[in-house]
Amino acid sequence: MKLGFYPVLGKSDFVRSKGKQIPIWQLLEYQPVGWLYSLAIKAQIVPDSPIIHDCGSFNYRDQNIPTLNGKYVDAHWSIHRYRERSNIGDIIVCPDHLLVGQNIRERQEYNLKQAETFIQLAKSYLPNRIPLAVIHGQSLSERLEVAKSDIPHFKM
Repeated sequence: MKLGFYPVLGKSDFVRSKGKQIPIWQLLEYQPVGWLYSLAIKAQIVPDSPIIHDCGSFNYRDQNIPTLNGKYVDAHWSIHRYRERSNIGDIIVCPDHLLVGQNIRERQEYNLKQAETFIQLAKSYLPNRIPLAVIHGQSLSERLEVAKSDIPHFKM
């Protein structure tokens, strides 16, 4: 996957002209390298370019138990959704929970458990995608500590 700008693809990123839907990216002078596409939405138009498929955690940040459209968001659910939406070579992001609110410890545990499960499921069910688990922490030093730790179950 190429380095570059990956803007967020929304469910209404098009304009209507003469009865047709025109994707907004066709109107840009410089084209993005690819797009970030959240499982929280169902975009009407998806470009034929590299996609980073995100779990949509911002949409359930205020929930103690992460759900999207009434479904529990976990590694198994997201792998199934990525099988439907992603293409070979796309990046797929592990479901995570933002570290906000009162239950930070539970969210950290959820993130570690989902990452471990997600990486294994991605190897088995989506071997031609690029799995990504996000490092969380409440400070830069905490994120660096987690990143430097030797967590064997995250090794690919």
